[in-house]
Amino acid sequence: VGCETALYFADLGREVSILEMAPMLAQEDAPLHRIGLIQALDSVSIYTGHRCTGITASGVQAVTPDGDTVTIPADTIVYAAGMRAKTTETDALYPADIDFYPVGDCNRARKIHDAVTEGYFAARNL
Repeated sequence: VGCETALYFADLGREVSILEMAPMLAQEDAPLHRIGLIQALDSVSIYTGHRCTGITASGVQAVTPDGDTVTIPADTIVYAAGMRAKTTETDALYPADIDFYPVGDCNRARKIHDAVTEGYFAARNL
């Protein structure tokens, strides 16, 4: 989501930077989608292996892979920090007097394809 949002703003003519804590961008994307996405981000400044430590009036503070502290200038910041499973609703159903089959993000946060596939197999196995 962060990379696609960056691409949207870059297409609007904005100067865009991406800070990513992981060593590479979009590492969980499907390979063909990832290749096209990375190619489309050619006008975006990319900082992989950087951990955001703060946001100030002048930009984003981060720690580089070498341990140095840097400030990346910014006047607008989009914070896209991953996904979490929504287990609260599912946990409230235990113990239930009915059979139920949790699918999708109530198990663990994933892509829509995973949730649809899991829902299909849950329905098929009824």
